[in-house]
Amino acid sequence: MIRSLWILLGWALILLVLYLSLFTSYIPKQTLSNVDKLHHFIAYGTLMFWFSQSFKGQSRLWIAGALVAMGIAIEFAQPFTGRQFSYLDMLANTGGVLLGLLVATKGGDFLYQNLQKKDDH
Repeated sequence: MIRSLWILLGWALILLVLYLSLFTSYIPKQTLSNVDKLHHFIAYGTLMFWFSQSFKGQSRLWIAGALVAMGIAIEFAQPFTGRQFSYLDMLANTGGVLLGLLVATKGGDFLYQNLQKKDDH
């Protein structure tokens, strides 16, 4: 039960990223230039970290590849929705995926495991 809810929430996060990336206009409110790259990094790092909680081994690599591909595809789609194409966004997305994967691989995948243990009892 927990795994299904975990994955469902992960898909909701993916839909949120898609919506924010394609169907909203980006209006920077910060004075720092390129601060949106940090937003990309955090969003894709969160997605990878989230899905790494309930998948192990080779599955994580497939997920990482799919998230990187999603980030690239979104960048190519953005000009059709009034947004701007950016190689730096692709780089930030990929960096976030790699960090999420690294953190989960180095023991950061405890959230889902703890919830699953509680569900089993």
